[in-house]
Amino acid sequence: MSHIFGQSIDFEQSAESSGAEDSIWPTFTDIMTVVLMIFMFSMLVVVLKNTELITELERTLRTEQLTKEQLSETQESESALRARTSLLEQALRAKEMKILLLGDNQKMLDQKLKDQNAQLQNMQVIIGNLNTEKQETEKKLAENEQTILVLGQQKKQVEEEAAQKLSQMEVIITDLRGKQQETELALANQRSVYSALEEKYNKLIGPARSPIDKKVVTVRLARQRGKPVFDLQGVGETESRRVSDQELHQQLQQYKDKYGKQLYVKIVIPKGANFSYNEAWEITNDLLTRYDYYYQ
Repeated sequence: MSHIFGQSIDFEQSAESSGAEDSIWPTFTDIMTVVLMIFMFSMLVVVLKNTELITELERTLRTEQLTKEQLSETQESESALRARTSLLEQALRAKEMKILLLGDNQKMLDQKLKDQNAQLQNMQVIIGNLNTEKQETEKKLAENEQTILVLGQQKKQVEEEAAQKLSQMEVIITDLRGKQQETELALANQRSVYSALEEKYNKLIGPARSPIDKKVVTVRLARQRGKPVFDLQGVGETESRRVSDQELHQQLQQYKDKYGKQLYVKIVIPKGANFSYNEAWEITNDLLTRYDYYYQ
């Protein structure tokens, strides 16, 4: 053991004391570090919590503002909703009335459906009857087809006979047409002769006879079924009427008795009346001689 500055130093004790001090300070440092970390973590938690509380407070304030605005809008829309509710109630009553009407219509439709079903059943019965009649008709049609076949053969025979007769008739018609042309030519010649004679006759008696200041009665000659007929237009009349030979003479005699030498008898022979010259002259001469003023 050695001594320094008058003191003796125990090296073993110094070593133990130095080792104790070295072991205390690191432990204290660790404790303080942990405390500091806890403090900082707590501060961080407090700051985050305060931030969250501030955010929540702002959200709450905004929500309150929105709630106030919505409340105001709700109050404004409440009156509109009441008006709309009134309209909906009216529409509902109209719908109920419409439903009642639809119920009545449904009853009518049901009744109509029943009637139609009854008619359908009747139609089915009628269709059944028609099918039966159809079968009978088809049967008769088959029989008629056989009859038609027989008639077709008979028709062919008749057509052949008719063709033969038609050929014969064509020959006869050709002959008749030739004779008709000859007759028409002769008739045309006769008409030209009659026209010339009529013109000469009118020139002969024209200057001496005149209807001026006379009572004129007109007699038109015609031919019907090969016999002469008379149309009489009396004095002062505008239309003629068909009379018999006896009635003609009676009427003319009455006019003669009434008008005497004032009676003018006008004879009209239309073209195409097919009167020969002699026949026309006899009728005209007879009437004029009996009743016309010129021959009295």
